Amino acid sequence: MKVKRIIVQLKSTFRSLFFPQVKREMTPYDSICFLDNVLEEVCYPTCGKERMALAREIALIEDLGKQYDFTEWRKGDIDRNELRENVFWELVKETLPYDDDKIKMGFGGARPRHRVKAESRAMILLGLPASGKSTVAQTMSDVRGAYIVDSDLAKKKLPEIAFPNGASWVHEESSDIAISGLNSLQNYCIAFGYNMVIPKIGAKAGTIEKLYHQLVEKGYRVSLGLVWLPPEKALVRAIKRYQSSKRYIPIFKITREYKEHPKEVFDFLKQKLVWESILHLSSDVKKGEPYEIIEIDNDCVWW
Repeated sequence: MKVKRIIVQLKSTFRSLFFPQVKREMTPYDSICFLDNVLEEVCYPTCGKERMALAREIALIEDLGKQYDFTEWRKGDIDRNELRENVFWELVKETLPYDDDKIKMGFGGARPRHRVKAESRAMILLGLPASGKSTVAQTMSDVRGAYIVDSDLAKKKLPEIAFPNGASWVHEESSDIAISGLNSLQNYCIAFGYNMVIPKIGAKAGTIEKLYHQLVEKGYRVSLGLVWLPPEKALVRAIKRYQSSKRYIPIFKITREYKEHPKEVFDFLKQKLVWESILHLSSDVKKGEPYEIIEIDNDCVWW
């Protein structure tokens, strides 16, 4: 494989020296080779044949929705607005199950399992996909009687989730229901001063800073948290989750786009803005062990 990479690099160097650069879309085979190399970097799976088979499977899923405009599809669905309203009210009224993978239309929501508290407190919780944010968010919800304002909960109630990459098809729509829409779960909580845990990847500081100011302007005391797992380990966890559940997220964004950004954003914003409290946890522990506390304020009420 190393010899193959050297040959590929030499060919690439030769082309760049003697031929003009022409941008082109990756072919299916390009995608498979790229994904196989990424999987090899994280040594998962260890068997080369299994790795190539997994690379082919994921490449197919990644390519599946590129030719369709799902937003345009939904414009002709006259019952879609009613569905979205039903999803919204289920998030508001139904309590969060202990296993949020069981959330579906008609079961489970974003409401805390214990009494809802209206203290106008919010925790913005950063972390990579598959880093363990959901586990931490549930604990925080129990501790502070807080709604979990997460578009992923809305995705689980939309019909597209039945497809392996259905979550990416409803990314904007689920965000509108939970966060960004005029009649969103986040605005509902703000109207009543309900406590919120707001999980975010945190790839861009500007997005988190904008959310912070929106909440502060509404009278909220805002805390910042980070659940950290190195990107390579988060990638492996995400792949294993897909293999067991067949629910796919764009896993290769973890090491190719998000990288160390959530941690960098956390370190930057904890110094720049005034927070009620700061919490930094490491989920790089053995299964079943408690997460390691890296940093916590003495007056942190969330953990």
